[in-house]
Amino acid sequence: MLVYKMMDTNLEHSRSPRVVIADDHELFRIVLTLTLEEAGISVIETVSTGRQAVDSAVKHKPDILTLDIIMPVLDGLAALAIVKHLHPDIHVVVITSAPEVEYLSRAGELGAAAFFSKGVSPELLISTIHTLVDDEPSQIPIQDIDEPTAPLVPCIHFINKEMDYSNEINLTEKEGLVLSLISMGYDNKSILEHLFISNNTLKTHMRNIYSKIGVNDRTQAAIWALKNGFGVRISS
Repeated sequence: MLVYKMMDTNLEHSRSPRVVIADDHELFRIVLTLTLEEAGISVIETVSTGRQAVDSAVKHKPDILTLDIIMPVLDGLAALAIVKHLHPDIHVVVITSAPEVEYLSRAGELGAAAFFSKGVSPELLISTIHTLVDDEPSQIPIQDIDEPTAPLVPCIHFINKEMDYSNEINLTEKEGLVLSLISMGYDNKSILEHLFISNNTLKTHMRNIYSKIGVNDRTQAAIWALKNGFGVRISS
């Protein structure tokens, strides 16, 4: 069941939205690109992993980023959290074949603008993209699942700005984000470029992280993050 307010698909739109598509299925990326471009929407890049989605969003600063949930390297929820932290103005639209209630709820908490299954109609998706970019007052659709299946639990705990960071290891928001980027393989230069902090500030964050999680170096921190699900989904 889709919950949404009807939107006029014949409205005049101020400009062509710029979109990055992130999905690990090549055929879906191709079909979605053709669908959007036929509607006058500019697809500036397509990528296949969560990390590539973050990098592309930072590089291009699109109006819209579409994200699948289950992707390699970094899952869609983790990518969503990082992108919204770095660039809150980017509208993230989740389009997934795993539309369980838990995913929907978590995506909303992390700042997704809309959440669809891959069965969404092209008309509704296109209308939603234009609505987001044109800032038209409307309730953007989400999908309500009547009989959810048991989901994989997405392990991402502390990146959202509005969350309570009083977790058992007491990482701050920025420390959590640094640890997530370390687990993704980012070097110090890339982290500095993404977070717009000084080298001294980064070193302070890293010292605090090492102390709090009980490790001695970057490699151990990355391994700890992967094992404990900070910023990535761990498949069973």
